[in-house]
Amino acid sequence: MAGRVGRNRPNLQVGDLRSQQGIYILYGHHGAYYVGLARKQGIGERIKAHHLTDKHQGKWTNFSWFGFRQVLRSRDDFGFQNLKRLPHNSLGADEASIADFEALLIKAMNLENRQKMRFTSSHCTEWEQVSADELPSFLDKVCH
Repeated sequence: MAGRVGRNRPNLQVGDLRSQQGIYILYGHHGAYYVGLARKQGIGERIKAHHLTDKHQGKWTNFSWFGFRQVLRSRDDFGFQNLKRLPHNSLGADEASIADFEALLIKAMNLENRQKMRFTSSHCTEWEQVSADELPSFLDKVCH
């Protein structure tokens, strides 16, 4: 689950997002198939452990997710950006969070009002998946 924002320096960001916590949606041939929550384990581990070998195996082809851990500017030893820890206490959802959930559902379900979909929180950034063969090139750009 490597992801990126941008293509080149100085705006390129690369992250190993397997440990991201949040909501994920599995898609089958006819749209959204299953919605899950990864609280204690990361989304990558949750999908690997629970959906590649269980009753959902073969019923979905791809997935999307919405993570709650902010991606930091600091990097680990491999060049991936670190994730901020989740806060232990929360005061509840603010207006921006509620709007972001709406945007997530619109985008995930490819609904009619997708042209109006906007993430409002300053921490909401859309990341693009990086394939295994692209990863060395992107990491080389951010590490050198």
